[in-house]
Amino acid sequence: MNIRAQFSTALTKIMIWSVVMVLTASVVMGLTVSVSASAGLIPLGSLQSNFAHERIDYLSNYRLDKRDYQLGPYALEWIDCDLGRTNRLNSPGTDQLRTFLSLDEQLTVRQNQRTGSIENFRGGFATSPHPRVYLFADFSLSEAKANDPEYTGKKWRGLAGNVESAFFSYQSERFHLMLGRYSSFWGGYRSLLMSPNLPLDGFGYSYRWGRLTLSYRLARLNSILGDEEFSLTENRYFAAHRLDLHLNNKLCLGLFETVLFGGVGRQVEFFYLNPLISFHAAQMNENSDDNILVGFDFSYIMTPGHKLYGQLLIDDFQIDNKSAGDREPDQYGLLLGVFSGRLLGAFDFRAEYTRVTNWTFNQPEPRNRYLFNSSPIGNLSGNDFDQYLFESSRWLKSDLRLGLSLNYRRQGEGRILNDWTSLWLLASDNYAEKFPSGTVEKSLSISFTTRGYLNRYLYVSSEIGWQQFRNFENRPSENREFPFVSLTLSTLVNFGFSVE
Repeated sequence: MNIRAQFSTALTKIMIWSVVMVLTASVVMGLTVSVSASAGLIPLGSLQSNFAHERIDYLSNYRLDKRDYQLGPYALEWIDCDLGRTNRLNSPGTDQLRTFLSLDEQLTVRQNQRTGSIENFRGGFATSPHPRVYLFADFSLSEAKANDPEYTGKKWRGLAGNVESAFFSYQSERFHLMLGRYSSFWGGYRSLLMSPNLPLDGFGYSYRWGRLTLSYRLARLNSILGDEEFSLTENRYFAAHRLDLHLNNKLCLGLFETVLFGGVGRQVEFFYLNPLISFHAAQMNENSDDNILVGFDFSYIMTPGHKLYGQLLIDDFQIDNKSAGDREPDQYGLLLGVFSGRLLGAFDFRAEYTRVTNWTFNQPEPRNRYLFNSSPIGNLSGNDFDQYLFESSRWLKSDLRLGLSLNYRRQGEGRILNDWTSLWLLASDNYAEKFPSGTVEKSLSISFTTRGYLNRYLYVSSEIGWQQFRNFENRPSENREFPFVSLTLSTLVNFGFSVE
């Protein structure tokens, strides 16, 4: 490593520690003033917590306020129902250390397939040593992870273990800081930008100033080891910043920019730590080959219970038409939806259209693809697809929901993991790519779901439905259809210990 590289690495480390010290100082200063905010938080990842976020997302369609429903995880105080035993985990007392154990049992029945039963054990702790501070950690032992072909870790009696979450959270009236391993989402619970079920190691924060909210997220991703015996390991990082504007109690607009970057020996760049700088401009000035996305989203409540929402993210968009490189297809993701509630007495209706073009989230350099351990960082469906979703639901109680959904989906041959081919560079004339690309898998599914609490100890999630496939797994004339039944029961117990 030359002197310039050593200096750059040292400077980066100094800057990272400077940011951490400033954030820590903000927390310490906040702890010395009067307390009026609650640290109650709903960590993402479990069946119960995801149900709670769905409930709050539903409530956001009726509330005319300036809460940041576009940023997750959500605060516990935003929900209107009892979460059973999990309530004590999401808001423990300041003198309590609460430990918990849970068991999920999932049974799946599909036509012409062997009935499958999967167990998942979770355990961990939660505490709130100060009204503004919340600490949470959980681990899991799962059959599903052990059976995942992408999993390369240790197994024990058919189970694979992992620390799912382990984080520190601090909340004040305006400032929220999270450090550690945790899941988050931007742009609403149904966003394309970040998966609420993918925990990442790093930190993030948001600062609320009147109608404005500035947010930032930094995460270390899995490294990539080259195929050759003596190839070097490439480090990988994800950074994002976002600005939200509440124009009034009905309309919220959000602008965001993300970057995935890395390389052999590369550390976090200082300009990617700056929430106020343009990542794209910094990349151009540094002449680096990183993968940047930009976009915006909105939510507009016409009247309580009737909402329009959407999101657009742009990976690459061609403006010029001067060279072969300008023939590269546009790469973007689009989500448009409408919600109408309490129609025909007590039924809610939702219609959504989602579209992600081929090559979106992809890049010639494998290290710059929007993947973490082969899973998409954004929408879990990947790319090269579109789908129409229609839902009708009814809440029997605030903690029990029935749903009926119809989903039509087209999936092309494109994948984020696919090698970058650049066929447009070989075209002698205008290049056009079919969407979805190649042999298109078409699927239609109808399902009836039940989710919620049967009592304070038992959570249930069931789905019964029917699926039809044409060109199954992108194989021509491979058609399938089958009914299915899925039932998951989850129970949780927790114990509190006084630390006084």
